[in-house]
Amino acid sequence: MKLDRKRNSIWINTPYGLFEFSLSSKQFRTIDALTEITKSKEYDRHTGNDIDKDGKIWFATNPLGILIYDPETNEVKKLFSDSKLQKEIGERVHHLYIHRGGIVWTSYYLPKGIYQLVLYSPSAKSYSSGSNSNSLSHSTVTTIVPGVHGKMWIGTLDGLNIFDPLTEKFEVLREKDLKGVKGNAFAPLFVDTTRQTAWISVGSRLNYHNMS
Repeated sequence: MKLDRKRNSIWINTPYGLFEFSLSSKQFRTIDALTEITKSKEYDRHTGNDIDKDGKIWFATNPLGILIYDPETNEVKKLFSDSKLQKEIGERVHHLYIHRGGIVWTSYYLPKGIYQLVLYSPSAKSYSSGSNSNSLSHSTVTTIVPGVHGKMWIGTLDGLNIFDPLTEKFEVLREKDLKGVKGNAFAPLFVDTTRQTAWISVGSRLNYHNMS
């Protein structure tokens, strides 16, 4: 179990999935985002779990290794995209401790000692346009503005791209997707999260600097 002082709750890693127990309502909450994962007959838990500085819940599972749950976005992801590394680090985790400085320590039921994981982000990463449906729709970018849930609204000469840094996927919207819009050159100006409204300039590729 792990006490979450910010949310006034306790996170419990169980063989049936991750549970949150509210100290205010004295009620348990199941995590919907884990439904597909936990219904597998192979699913089980190991005992390690902790909370990082961003409030995300790290918990050890079998056979998937260490998973990270974000309560703000209700999304779950693996610690590593590399399947071999995910198995090596996440197999039979006994304890999982995240230091305030961001360093993660893991110990195991297996006789393989302790791992120290130093989390970092690369200094630069390129996202280019391509035929893949999850890629940027055009290499010429007009504007970038913040949206909800940490997503970014990116205008290009061929569509509006909504980028999720967590999944690293682009959702592309064009003229056919938005009623009343004429043109595929988009320049998002502002996303008002309170009123659920976005201000966007739209026009032709040849005249996008002067779009009204």
